[in-house]
Amino acid sequence: MTEYMNSFTSPLIEETHADLLSSMSTLSLAPRRRILSFKQTKKSKRAKDFFYHVTLKNMSESEGAYEPMVGDLIALTDVRPKNTADLDRPNRPYLVAYVLKTKPDNTLTILASKPILAKEQDKNIYAVFLINMTTNIRIWRALNSELEGGNLNIIQKVLQPKSAEAKNCATCISEHNCSTASAYMRSEICSSDLNDSQKDAVLSCLVTRECNHQNTVKLIWGPPGTGKTKTVGLLLFSLFQMKCRTVTCAPTNTAVLEVTQRLLKNVTQRLKYDTYGLGNIVLIGNRERMKIGDRHDLLDIFLDNRVCILYDCLVSSSGWKDFKYEWEIKKFCLENSCLTFCTVSSSAKLHEVMARWDLLVIDEGSQIKECESIIPLQLPGLRHAVLIGDERQLPAMVKSKISEEAEFGRSLFQRLALLGHKKDLLNVQHRMHPEISLFPNRMFYENQILDGPNVKERSYDRRFLQGNMYGSYSFINVAHGKEEFDKSHSLRNMIEVAVVSEIVASLFKATTKESVRTKKVKVGIISPYKAQVYAIEEKVKKYNADSNSNFSISVRSVDGFQGGEEDVIIMSTVRSNMNGVVGFLKDHQRTNVALTRARHCLWILGNADTLTKRNSIWKELVIDAKKRGCFYNADEDDRLAQAGSGSGSGYYKRLG
Repeated sequence: MTEYMNSFTSPLIEETHADLLSSMSTLSLAPRRRILSFKQTKKSKRAKDFFYHVTLKNMSESEGAYEPMVGDLIALTDVRPKNTADLDRPNRPYLVAYVLKTKPDNTLTILASKPILAKEQDKNIYAVFLINMTTNIRIWRALNSELEGGNLNIIQKVLQPKSAEAKNCATCISEHNCSTASAYMRSEICSSDLNDSQKDAVLSCLVTRECNHQNTVKLIWGPPGTGKTKTVGLLLFSLFQMKCRTVTCAPTNTAVLEVTQRLLKNVTQRLKYDTYGLGNIVLIGNRERMKIGDRHDLLDIFLDNRVCILYDCLVSSSGWKDFKYEWEIKKFCLENSCLTFCTVSSSAKLHEVMARWDLLVIDEGSQIKECESIIPLQLPGLRHAVLIGDERQLPAMVKSKISEEAEFGRSLFQRLALLGHKKDLLNVQHRMHPEISLFPNRMFYENQILDGPNVKERSYDRRFLQGNMYGSYSFINVAHGKEEFDKSHSLRNMIEVAVVSEIVASLFKATTKESVRTKKVKVGIISPYKAQVYAIEEKVKKYNADSNSNFSISVRSVDGFQGGEEDVIIMSTVRSNMNGVVGFLKDHQRTNVALTRARHCLWILGNADTLTKRNSIWKELVIDAKKRGCFYNADEDDRLAQAGSGSGSGYYKRLG
């Protein structure tokens, strides 16, 4: 166990260094805030600790817009830095400080790296944001929890992967089948509109949950479009009905909100007395980051909102006048909830309450570093865990090349899958037109995924532009593009930008005509390079100006599109060189994500010669497109030929 925990510490430190280095490279853009005064607190037990109370200038008066948060690492300096050289000057060094506490009255408590001298305090001092270390510190504490008596039952099992698999216990299965609640839920699940693989996955988890004799980890494998969120929603509703104390985590606020809303929809449809019964559900998070103010459907279960209401009741003239402790109300809500939702990182807060949980559900489990999943896996009382994900899509992001080589970004889901741990496969996809799903299904899923009846219907075959080039699936060869680096050393291809812009213009014109107006058409544009994303965004932003239009467009990196889907996806591959170098594109997981976001149409732009020069997944894709008759040259379309020649844009002439 000690060896396992220690294996993550060096990569964690290295990744923190890389995160800090990355922030230093964009220092001129870092938010900052003027500091009015410092006051040293009482000396700590350790002489090398330097604690200060800091008063900040009011936001309205400040030259920056920085709102410090607990966990922020900040630079204290008497200049507004444009680069690292502005910080590290002879005789005028900067200090680093960690934000320990914040208050609404513009005061902070910080831990400084060195003493702040009186003569330094007379200058104009700025607090410059570097990074937030909250998640990494929570991981660090989880890795060292062995000394603090954490619940290590499940972690001990995943170190012996074969024994971590759920082996059906005859006694528990018998008791489960005899249970009235279990029988009712089995009937509900079997009569639901889920497909057979989704039903089997839910039922399998419920059977495993009933076992009291072993600790287990279940894997639900959800490839793109197979209804993973819908499956999790019914699983959580079943656990809610069975009063199983469950913590549900996801890597991001967005993912947490999505799965919470799915569960809430199932619950509210069956409540007999308005919101009575929602007290058993609690959502934890930051109000601003989650934008709870815009999500009125979640207010009833959002913890901070519930605490405010209860606090007002308890301290009112008709309530408990002497009740003063808001934290006590939070603990009460958490200790008495049935389902609790939070990010994986913020599950650390649950260790602070006197409560025990039965089951952990981690959604998007393949996007979470294994060391981060250790935080919720140690929750008190936990006996079983269910991880939902797809290790053949993108894992968690890792900035350090050293940490990447150490496979620091690998998830527990992926590690167990690599070791042969059994996965319950969701094997019917309901997102992509069959022409789109054909290649990724063969290349990434060994043809195990079936096309759902909805995508095989004739009505799913939608044409947004005239011409064979704009069918459900096509590779459009942009032969005369040229890749180049922008100022941030990211690649772009301005010929492909011009071609994308022309296609978008045609789509906008075709879908906004009064004579052909139908339901809203959503277009997504994907590229693996940030510079290309920025360049395309600039060219097509005018098409998003009218929010009432039945046409919307979203431009993102491949990583930013994970979990998303649109009616039409246009992919710009960017690479165009004599050597066949494809960079990011050779990554199978990134390619899988890019090729599986479209519902009705997927149009891929790229230089066929570059992409086929070396043996890569993209050589396979181009060859496949030619075999299927889905390969086209951009200059076959007069509009694209004109865009590629630089007419009106000047790109081609400028690039020579």
